[in-house]
Amino acid sequence: MSERQGKLPDAGFALIEVLVSLCVVVLISELVLSGITQLKALRRLTQSQEAQIELNSGFDYLENLIENSRKLPLIADDPDNKTLFEGAADTIKFVAVVRVTSSQTGLRDVELRLAKDEKRLDLIQLNRVRRSGAVRDAQKLLVMTDIRYFKIQYLPSEVDSKSTAWLDEWTDRKRAPRALKVELGISRRGGDFSSDRVFEVPSRAGD
Repeated sequence: MSERQGKLPDAGFALIEVLVSLCVVVLISELVLSGITQLKALRRLTQSQEAQIELNSGFDYLENLIENSRKLPLIADDPDNKTLFEGAADTIKFVAVVRVTSSQTGLRDVELRLAKDEKRLDLIQLNRVRRSGAVRDAQKLLVMTDIRYFKIQYLPSEVDSKSTAWLDEWTDRKRAPRALKVELGISRRGGDFSSDRVFEVPSRAGD
């Protein structure tokens, strides 16, 4: 009888070891899951920051382009049709000073619009030489690649309209709007990101 009672502590100690091991396994599992959750959150934050940097870079480029716009009519096939500024919901045309070589700038008829192929949607810039009757081959520049949407709205000048509402289309081709609101949306690594910015059109591009 005494020998059997002497073995009980060994059995009890083994049970404690099992319980402790289970607790350790549970704790490690919780730590691993917590680490994975934090890693996913960090990855989402990094993706969001990278997307915002890309959007800001695109907006900065557009802002600089608009700041260099000029109050000059676009070159057209019809010389009587003098259009100063032309804009739709996803297309805009105006005259601006742009870089034509690594060391030179020049006046060009500028068009910003979307270009779609089988796999993606890009925002492109077309620069056309300002010469009537000349072959108007356009220099194509890629502004942003693989975007979801590009939307422009136009704010009339105070003398043009009593309303302060944004317009989806600019129909007064003899004047430039007071400001533009541009919205950009992109998809990066399975996530969708978007932002908008308002650009003031310089007075030299208006009246």
